[in-house]
Amino acid sequence: FIHEAQYLCSWVASICATHRNTDRPWSRRWRVVGILVYVVATTIEETAPSAARRSPSLELKQWDRPVMEEIRLAKLDAVALVRDSFSNPKAEENESDDLDSVTPPLPAIDGNHSDGANDDRGNVVGV
Repeated sequence: FIHEAQYLCSWVASICATHRNTDRPWSRRWRVVGILVYVVATTIEETAPSAARRSPSLELKQWDRPVMEEIRLAKLDAVALVRDSFSNPKAEENESDDLDSVTPPLPAIDGNHSDGANDDRGNVVGV
């Protein structure tokens, strides 16, 4: 699934770039999504040569220039996050307090389908 992974990674990177480069909000949550784009893109790049050796049709396609730029910026965000985490251990505590104030609590799971994950409404019956 190397081509599908690259396509999805490129799509998420383009959404991140839209948030980063326009008047849309660029928050810590989007920063984390961007960092995940960098991690996934790096994993794809590291996995692709092995996949291509097994099947030449799995050779990785060229990343688009705007996607490459977003991956580069996301790498800078990742490096800054790690650097800040090690240089100021209290910063991480403060950030989690901040996120707790805006993150809704997760629903309680009662062993049934209270979170909606196993809710069959709308699904085809008998399949």
